[in-house]
Amino acid sequence: MLYLVAKEIQLCCLNKKIVMNKKNITTALLVALIIGSLLNLINSYEVFAKGRFTSTNIIKIMVTYTIPFCVSLYSSVKATKYKA
Repeated sequence: MLYLVAKEIQLCCLNKKIVMNKKNITTALLVALIIGSLLNLINSYEVFAKGRFTSTNIIKIMVTYTIPFCVSLYSSVKATKYKA
């Protein structure tokens, strides 16, 4: 996964250099864990309470963690870019 990156990843996107460092990725993972868990409790409470884990529910649960990760990572990369 992205966390296994040693120091930083450099991507070219529309001729702009975007740098994701370990701190940005760690922060995004923490935000995804907290916000994703809260959203899963709100949206999928019945799935957890009654143990109705279907493949569709599992995909929804995984996406619920992925979206906050992507938003947080994007925001921190943009903030780091403008800060530098």
